[in-house]
Amino acid sequence: MKDILKALGAVSTSEVDASQHWTFYQSVFTTPAGDASGNFLYLKSSCPRKEGSTTNRQHWSSLSGNGEYIVVAPVSSELLENPNRTRREFGGKEIFSTREFLRQKALRDQEVVEARQEDFFIVPDLFVEHGENRRKAPDTLTSWFRRGDDLSDKHIGILVAHAGTGKTTLARHLKAKLTDASSGVFPILLESEQWRDIIGAGTSLAALWELAVKKSLKRPEKVLGNPDLFRTLVKEGVFPIIFDGLD
Repeated sequence: MKDILKALGAVSTSEVDASQHWTFYQSVFTTPAGDASGNFLYLKSSCPRKEGSTTNRQHWSSLSGNGEYIVVAPVSSELLENPNRTRREFGGKEIFSTREFLRQKALRDQEVVEARQEDFFIVPDLFVEHGENRRKAPDTLTSWFRRGDDLSDKHIGILVAHAGTGKTTLARHLKAKLTDASSGVFPILLESEQWRDIIGAGTSLAALWELAVKKSLKRPEKVLGNPDLFRTLVKEGVFPIIFDGLD
């Protein structure tokens, strides 16, 4: 959570109090009108609902100084299955998943550039590393990106197929399936034709990511120039990366 606040522009963040299940942060942000402070209650993924007790709410309110704080929890938290109830029980002014918090604060008006898609696309099957056949590769890969299947403990995947068999086409369809601004997902697709001409000229990895952001977002200036924000958006699953053309 501290990294998220830093990526969003906090010039300082203090851990005011913490327990096994939560951490209370206070951050200072620089704005055109001067410094502004914010209070954030981060609920760890293991936080049980019983932590939202009257005693804890009173404690968190006193820590904030003004009685107001924002509740944030990881996407995997069961408490987000009923966010309105959780907000009431934990006393927050607002409640967000980490992904939604980033979208609201950094990408509120952002839009994804649509990937070019083929009119006729035969959905291929997918064979995972242990030999199992998974039908409908776009569905399986979408579920994996969203951490919703039994492959979700793997953070990097490599799709192997012969040249000309449709990997780029599949990547474009995958980007379209993943695109969901309402849930804070903005897939970053870097196609081989976009990077192969510049890769041999001593181009840095940072320059490749800058190109990818420019090709994927309609308003890339909100992300460019802030490497901390880019890394955090990737880490939190806001920017799932699809890199095409490794063959």
